[in-house]
Amino acid sequence: MLAVGLASGVIKVYDIRDQKVAMQLAGEFPQTDANTSSEVTNITFSNKGLYMAATFANQDICRVYSLHKQCAFTDISHGGNPINSIAFDVYGGYLATSAGKHVGLYHYRNWGETRSGEYSVNGPVSVVKFGAQCKKLFLASQNDANLSVYTL
Repeated sequence: MLAVGLASGVIKVYDIRDQKVAMQLAGEFPQTDANTSSEVTNITFSNKGLYMAATFANQDICRVYSLHKQCAFTDISHGGNPINSIAFDVYGGYLATSAGKHVGLYHYRNWGETRSGEYSVNGPVSVVKFGAQCKKLFLASQNDANLSVYTL
């Protein structure tokens, strides 16, 4: 599978075996102004390709899709702060999101926030990644050349 996010907010998921569009997912939002769609900024797959998460320009949500059912089933909100980075852990059980200095961890069973907090990085968290065994969380800021490592 290969996903491509468009400026219109549409996500096209390709089956790389036959190089054809397997599904097309819309990123429509409640109308707040003349624009009802936003450019796709981040896309990530869970380890087995069951879930896909995406963020959109100027939106405070991360939309989680079921690739099996070919639909969006939950939105994770960050209360008005645009989401900078998203990442699934290597097992596909947790999704990490960052908005400003806030990082949230969400479990796949109910997509409720299981852990969150403000992290001491110099500026907004621009990259969030899990360690290989999901015991560490790596954070980087666009304002800093340092990598921050936190034990989970």
